[in-house]
Amino acid sequence: MKDPSTSFDALVLNGRSRGGLAVSRSLGQSGYAVAVATKGRPSRFATERVEFPAIAVDVDRFVDELVAWLKDHRTDVIMTSSDIGVTTLAEARDRIERTSAVGLAASDALSVAVSKSATLARAAAAGVPVPRSLPVSSPGDAVIAAQEIGFPCVFKPDRSWRGRGSNTKRVRPLLVSDIDEVRMVATRHVRREAPALVQEFAQGRRETIMLFQASGGVLARFAMSVSRTWPPLGGNSVMRTSVRPPEDCLSYAERLVAEIGLDGYSEIEFRRTLDGSPLLMEVNPRFSQSIELALRSGVDFAAMQLEWARGGRLPEAAGYRVGVRLSWVEAELFLLVASWLGRPRPAPSPKAAIVDLVGDYIPPPHLDGLVAGDPLPAFSRFRPSLKEFKLQA
Repeated sequence: MKDPSTSFDALVLNGRSRGGLAVSRSLGQSGYAVAVATKGRPSRFATERVEFPAIAVDVDRFVDELVAWLKDHRTDVIMTSSDIGVTTLAEARDRIERTSAVGLAASDALSVAVSKSATLARAAAAGVPVPRSLPVSSPGDAVIAAQEIGFPCVFKPDRSWRGRGSNTKRVRPLLVSDIDEVRMVATRHVRREAPALVQEFAQGRRETIMLFQASGGVLARFAMSVSRTWPPLGGNSVMRTSVRPPEDCLSYAERLVAEIGLDGYSEIEFRRTLDGSPLLMEVNPRFSQSIELALRSGVDFAAMQLEWARGGRLPEAAGYRVGVRLSWVEAELFLLVASWLGRPRPAPSPKAAIVDLVGDYIPPPHLDGLVAGDPLPAFSRFRPSLKEFKLQA
């Protein structure tokens, strides 16, 4: 390990996010010297807090200040837990890697993983089942595609983040139920330089496979079942449970990361159809907030990613505890409110929301980001989360 006064094993961007908090906390507890880029309260296990300009406000200034900081602070690996962070690090990779390693897969694999249409195309070629999807690049295309797919269907941007600098914005998947909704959504979000997908609506259980691929094979595996998400349609996981990897999803996930060449850590999300068949939803080549469940269950993906990126010795991957449950408690409250408002869709009925909540909290699960001895970072996130509810609802 490094002398924290002079250098760092890792710089974790998006340290205010739940994924960034879980990764920085885990690395710090393992004895790594970790700097965390955040304007909020970092984990007490972090070595240093750093502030950079917001990527979504001024990406060029962010990169300039990041590169300058890296020249003055010897840092082995830069890690991120956001889509916009992945895009920014990939674009600035040549500049950053003059001093530090970027803790992400190779650029050609990343270009596939961050594009939903490219991911689905590679998956279909590899024999991985995908939802019926049609690419669109104009509002007229979207109307025709929705009529072919059938209602309700899902409108999904090809990339979650669009624009650059002050024009950067996130576009989430939306459920559309008729032609008028398709026209309204497509007019707002679809154009030739900002394509999207119109996709069938899979209504079954969501399952996620987390993998670590290196040296030509998969070195670690983890699976979770997701009961609820926020927003309700394909958002961040709310109630998660560690499970044994379903054989079908695991096989498809390993086939896909091999096909893409997606080394390092990745998350492969599936949604079951009503008859139980899995369909690929997307691939994330970065840590999400659900990394906390894997870490709590015994799979140290954070240390594996760090050591892999800097060419160190990877820790051995052992088995993990099944049945560990983790809840994003603020989003549980959001879902209760959404059930009464009827939005964002598909919102559950108030009765179903209450029944699910009571059933999943007996006995109570772990709470997202909240650990004994380091509770303050989790509490400091509550106010930003309320803003998130207003944006989605």
